[in-house]
Amino acid sequence: MKLLHLMAAGSVLCLCSGAARAALISHYTFDELTGTTAVDSGSAGVNGVIGTNVTLGTPGVFGTAFTFNNDAAQAGVVDMGDATAVFSAITASQTLTISLWVNWTGAGARDSIVFLGDNTATNRYLDVGTVTATNGFYGRVRNGVNSGYPDLTPTPTTGLNNGQWQHLAYTVDAAADVTQLYVNGVLVASTATAVTLPSIFNNFEVGRLGSSAPTDAFAGSIDELRIYDSVLSGQDIAALAVPEPSFPILLLGSAGLLFRRQRGERR
Repeated sequence: MKLLHLMAAGSVLCLCSGAARAALISHYTFDELTGTTAVDSGSAGVNGVIGTNVTLGTPGVFGTAFTFNNDAAQAGVVDMGDATAVFSAITASQTLTISLWVNWTGAGARDSIVFLGDNTATNRYLDVGTVTATNGFYGRVRNGVNSGYPDLTPTPTTGLNNGQWQHLAYTVDAAADVTQLYVNGVLVASTATAVTLPSIFNNFEVGRLGSSAPTDAFAGSIDELRIYDSVLSGQDIAALAVPEPSFPILLLGSAGLLFRRQRGERR
């Protein structure tokens, strides 16, 4: 029995990717079925307030997900507010990775999915979202003006596969002036254009562009939002883009290996 436990634990450890060892500052599973709090199990521990028009319990990639109903009002978003622990980590490292699963059901206009920025200005933020059904996802950084900063969209265009789950990841390395966009674990856009993180962070929201004039509400479901204060490798992101086996499956697999080994020893 002890050997079985050790094998199961070893299987879990072996399957842990570099992403699991990276600095995961925020992790929202969106598995809540009731209540008004989205729990952050990352090191920052910044919980979000769930708006009354956000639907809980939607079948997700892992467990359940939250569904957003194209509502740019406060009731339509998950609001982490002035997430100081998140912002200080990003500002210190000058790097980040945003990773999440998205099931878009919008009508084709720009939808902002995750917003980190200044809610007293119109062009001081970074966000990920959708451009159009044809062009797909985007990653964007602004620091006071609406030009001169890199916008990433897939090249060639990938589309959004309306109504299907897709994995999205956006990395920013302000020190190296590199931003990258991944869809379903594949690098679809990158740029070496000079990039500066917003000089003011005071608002973290999911479901809309949470600037001084909230807009571009998201329509669709979101699962497993993760924010790292480092740039994950392509291999790490590819691992995040594949649903991992659950612990019971690993345990059964380990038990099977042990059983075959014991049978072999008895022969």
